[in-house]
Amino acid sequence: MAQKQVEPRGDRRAVAASGSTKAPASVTRVFVSYSRRDAKAVEVLAPALSQRGYDVLVDRSDIAAAEVWRSRLGELILSADAVILLLSPDSMRSEVCGWEIERTLTLGKKLVPLVWRRVDPRACPEGVAARNWIFWPRIALGAPASMMKALCSAVDQDIAWERERSVWLDRAVRWDSEGRPPGRLLRESEAEAAEAWAMRRPASASPLPDVLLHHLQTSKESERADRDRRRLITARAFFAPMVQAIEAHEPDRALRMLGSAAALADDANFVLAPQLWIEGSQSIMLAPICSLADATSAPPNEPDDEGARTLVDVSSDGSLCAMHEAGGVTRLGSLADGSDIWRVTPGIEPRHLFVADSGDVVMLTTKGEAARLARASGAVISRARIPAENPEDDIYEVQFESRNGEIYAAIGAKLWRWSPDAPDPVLVAALPFDIISFNYAPEAGRGVAVLQRDGIDWTAVTISPENQRRHDLPDGVSSACVSADGSTFAIADRFQALVFDFASGAQKASVRHGDRPSVTGYDLSKIALSRNGRRLLTASNDATARVWDSASGQELWRFDHVDEALITDAFFAAEERAVVTIGTDCSARAWSAESGRCLIRIANRHNPKVVGWSNLGFDGAWLSRDGATFSTAITGGLVQIWRQRMLCERQLQADPQDAKTDYPKAWKVQASNDGAEVAIFRSDDTAHIADVASGDVVSVVKVGSRLSQAVMIEPWQAIVVCDAHSSRCVARQTGRELWAVKHQAMVHTLAFDAGQNVLAIAGGEYGGATPGFVDVLDSAGSLRSKAEMSGWVSALCFHPQRQTMLIGDVNGQFAEWRSAAHDLSILGSFRNRIDSVAAPPEGTHFFVAAESALWRIEDDGVSRRKLAQLPATARSLQCDPSGALLFVDTVIGPRFFDVKRGAMILDLRLGVGAPGEEEFECCSITPDWRRLVGVTNRRRRLDYDLSGLAGWTGEPPAMLQLALSRGNHLSRFSERKDLLMAEQPDNLVAWLSSQGPDRGADKLSP
Repeated sequence: MAQKQVEPRGDRRAVAASGSTKAPASVTRVFVSYSRRDAKAVEVLAPALSQRGYDVLVDRSDIAAAEVWRSRLGELILSADAVILLLSPDSMRSEVCGWEIERTLTLGKKLVPLVWRRVDPRACPEGVAARNWIFWPRIALGAPASMMKALCSAVDQDIAWERERSVWLDRAVRWDSEGRPPGRLLRESEAEAAEAWAMRRPASASPLPDVLLHHLQTSKESERADRDRRRLITARAFFAPMVQAIEAHEPDRALRMLGSAAALADDANFVLAPQLWIEGSQSIMLAPICSLADATSAPPNEPDDEGARTLVDVSSDGSLCAMHEAGGVTRLGSLADGSDIWRVTPGIEPRHLFVADSGDVVMLTTKGEAARLARASGAVISRARIPAENPEDDIYEVQFESRNGEIYAAIGAKLWRWSPDAPDPVLVAALPFDIISFNYAPEAGRGVAVLQRDGIDWTAVTISPENQRRHDLPDGVSSACVSADGSTFAIADRFQALVFDFASGAQKASVRHGDRPSVTGYDLSKIALSRNGRRLLTASNDATARVWDSASGQELWRFDHVDEALITDAFFAAEERAVVTIGTDCSARAWSAESGRCLIRIANRHNPKVVGWSNLGFDGAWLSRDGATFSTAITGGLVQIWRQRMLCERQLQADPQDAKTDYPKAWKVQASNDGAEVAIFRSDDTAHIADVASGDVVSVVKVGSRLSQAVMIEPWQAIVVCDAHSSRCVARQTGRELWAVKHQAMVHTLAFDAGQNVLAIAGGEYGGATPGFVDVLDSAGSLRSKAEMSGWVSALCFHPQRQTMLIGDVNGQFAEWRSAAHDLSILGSFRNRIDSVAAPPEGTHFFVAAESALWRIEDDGVSRRKLAQLPATARSLQCDPSGALLFVDTVIGPRFFDVKRGAMILDLRLGVGAPGEEEFECCSITPDWRRLVGVTNRRRRLDYDLSGLAGWTGEPPAMLQLALSRGNHLSRFSERKDLLMAEQPDNLVAWLSSQGPDRGADKLSP
């Protein structure tokens, strides 16, 4: 058997038996296809091409077996950048040449026909006949220059692109010949380069072969899948920490992680990882309203230099924030949007800073220099100096009265008062020893101070115009306070607090908070009295603050932080309806002084934890006078204001401590159309109509007995109530019966359609064989139409766009009823009972609560999509006016869902901190979606402010950018000094990526 040889020309290396050794990328490889009868022409052509720098591949051997020549020639053609076909009648009759032509065309290689001997074009394959031919003149033996110039020009046309084709085609063919293994696919950068090359295909080049197209497409899909897997793994890494941050009441940390995850996973729309949005969307609604930051202070993880500390105070209405920055600038900012009202350099370095109710800013240095800055401009409008007998004495203890802007300051053994309107300070009291701390009631002209006696022991002295009295405790006095009305004062040692009548000095009560010593030396860290002196607040190093009855010493409420946390500050707030505490567990909290429940908790994890009690985390916390906003100042100069949603609590019984167990249950709450009133239907067969703003009960209507359902219908000024198998309509003002109707079975649900002015009443028998019924009545109680279902009807809803009534029953069937045509159509079914149905304001789809899940039923009434899993059975559903949100009242509390993505954005259940087993009995939302009203099983009505929900669009990028912008979360407090967002970027990921390697998404970490 003859050996097959391949003879490269010029200085090129030989082709190995297993494949070709590729020439350098800048050299063009040319394969010559010819008939053996035309060998003389090849003897001339090959050297001529080699002399011009081409790498010529020529087959000069006999062919022994088909398996050999096909394989070997295929390798040559695959490695070539162009194929020159030596045309002659013999080459067109050659089986080998025919195969070489077919292989060349299949691979899409550049084919250049060179006519050696004339041939009939009709005898040539179509791919040869269609190309421009170059003719070899037979004037003399040799390669004429004109012919070689034309040939080289044809070969060199777009040859750089063709050479790159050889590279990608070689990869594709080997991938295909080996069974298309994933390991032979192009990697990401290679796939991008190959795709860019394919997009540059010249018009004259042959189309890309299928094998190459499949290789590129498969590589691209594989890389996309790998990239998506990596992005998804990145996104999933944030799931658990984000949920933990939300559960730990750190919405700002959760929000930063949500933005970081979206950027790192390159998933701004949360399409790849929708779970990110589902788990993290709650942080949007829990995010701060706005933030103010001191850009000149030391980073929060570095200690502040004495004299370079940021001072902060918030006005009592929660609208203004004064900040003296570490750089020496004083600023007054609006807590509505975080903007500055003014920035000034006052000329003094204060150590105490306050905001008066008027908005003026008052500051005081340790050496007694005081100044008042005007709200409008920041100009200094008055100055004073508090005198000191000893120049070395500093002012450490200061009390500020926000209503009139007065300062009370202790320096040495004297207590002074300075009013911003007065030219000079006034001496309030001169005491026998240096003042350690004091508390003064200006309205009553009374106070109490702790003095340092003999340089070691501390004693208490009461201050009044009449006299001064000294009060000692065996272990010394650690703190003292007086009520605002001057009727009561209290003093405390390490573990106990004693309450006294101020006028007589007689002891009223004694409370013992704890008995274990702490690292600070005193167990009680703070005591305070309510304005009327009837309640005593104590805070301790045992991680609790407690409220006591100051007359009996009975403990009323206990507020817990965590074990080993020290309560560093505690005070009554929001007109004494709440208590604010700050602990060394890096949390600031507001508690209800009426129920003992935690109203809001903000945790600060910006600062690293420090062993011991020294790291407070917060410089201050403020609850606005109306209880609507909660402000916190983080150590290091960041002030954030938070919406407080749970403070408005209305007692439904005169005595909140009444322990009656037969309290009438509230089984339905309904707000009026204007949101001004709410009707509470109770199990004592009455309807209480209450004013939402004040909480006062406007009227009580006796509506019947054994009620099963009720609804307030404003156009009729009536209340419809159902009693077993009948329904009655009574006048709202008088309770007089207007009409009554008998039904075929027990009533379970009602629905009113204001557009058609009709009422639907439905129900059936529990477990009975009788079908469920729906009766549609007009305002006079006349029957307009009726329908039947297979089981008792459990849900009703009028659909404004479909002009129908949606019906759900206990068997899981849901149907559509057209009352005008008396047409009932069964749309579909679930495995279990349908709990509730709701219709959006726009569109013909609707929502169903069934099988402990939320479902969207599409426009055809049949197709369905699961939106979210519910933690408990839904009692009612309601769509907001924009159709973007869904309110779900579950048996364990109300929740709000993003309709588009099924994410829960707000959870208003009572949760941790609820006294006893308190839970919601029922809830309702006002039609304007500004307030939610709920009634608990502990005789309390809770009103929730839903501000912020109205702006929800259901689009994650817009909402996330807005929250990041308003909260300044990407600040130096997350080690991002340069990313204070002043405007919303068009695209979150693009914006983050544009920040560069030191500022981009790669630096965003949880």
